[in-house]
Amino acid sequence: MTDEPFGPQASGDREQESEPGGALARAVARIRADPFLLVPFALAGLLLSLLDQLRLWDPIPTLVTERLPALAIDFEFSIFPTGTPGTTRRVAALVDLETPYLLWAVSLEVAAVLAVSIAGWYTIARAADADATTTGLRSYVGFVVLIAIGGRLLGSIAEVTLSGIVGLALFLLLFVLALVVLARLFVAPAIAALGSSPWVAIRRSVRLSSGHEYGLVGLVLFYGLLGWLLGSVPAIGAVVSSVGVAVVHAVSTVTVLESVSDNDLLE
Repeated sequence: MTDEPFGPQASGDREQESEPGGALARAVARIRADPFLLVPFALAGLLLSLLDQLRLWDPIPTLVTERLPALAIDFEFSIFPTGTPGTTRRVAALVDLETPYLLWAVSLEVAAVLAVSIAGWYTIARAADADATTTGLRSYVGFVVLIAIGGRLLGSIAEVTLSGIVGLALFLLLFVLALVVLARLFVAPAIAALGSSPWVAIRRSVRLSSGHEYGLVGLVLFYGLLGWLLGSVPAIGAVVSSVGVAVVHAVSTVTVLESVSDNDLLE
């Protein structure tokens, strides 16, 4: 890590380091220099695995991730760094539940959000050589909640499908659009973890990522495919995807942000 990680850089250096290989290599190098960066998400991954088991044990309808060897390639990427859980619940599964079951189901989701939020906030702050402040934690939790709720709502809409050529064309169009949106929001988690409000983090990420979309789309595709692959490992998918993907994703939000920002990231 440099003495001035957020200082000005030459334009050519920034463009090179914001490319997928450069940002990824710098993130891996930073993790190798500070292996403790692996710990928060390793603990979060263990909790995600426990929550998977609890969802399977209770009577509330639960979707189970297809394990390897899978019949089709999938894509698992979240704007905020997280491991790939082995189970998920649709919002529809919570409708008309009795109060005890509803509270139980909601508590599991809250525990998952808090686990990945704390892990992401601390990992990003440590990778950026910044103070892990309560302001940053509040902002990051708010950002994760905002994205998680938005993702659930969009996921419900995405369940409406069209068949044939029209359906395929619409799917490809929406997938490309989603990749661009994810790329433009790539550094938002780092900005939020360093103390900016969720909306400020989103606006700054959109502005700073301008002109770097191709490289960032490459990172999104890489993490999305790797997240699916590691998350599909039987029994330990949540743990290995947390350590193998979420940590590198979190640190690379910092390395990319360093390369595209001319100013102190805390401004």
